[in-house]
Amino acid sequence: MSEPLKDRSNSPLTPSQRRTLSLLAEGLSIGETAARLSVPRDVIVRDIGTVITTLGVRSRLQAVLLCMRRWWIEAPEYSIP
Repeated sequence: MSEPLKDRSNSPLTPSQRRTLSLLAEGLSIGETAARLSVPRDVIVRDIGTVITTLGVRSRLQAVLLCMRRWWIEAPEYSIP
């Protein structure tokens, strides 16, 4: 069972950017994320670049991990077969 989500109001990211990172955290590719959100792939690429710059990190992975540690996005739940 996941822990309750904390207040995300201190996040420097928009709700859209957090949703994009949440989908990437689930393992979706950029193309799959774009399809899920019904937006062009370029929008996702731009959002990721903006997130990386805003957070001062070097990669998508670092952005996802930082956001999960700060409770800006929820860690995905996986069941191990």
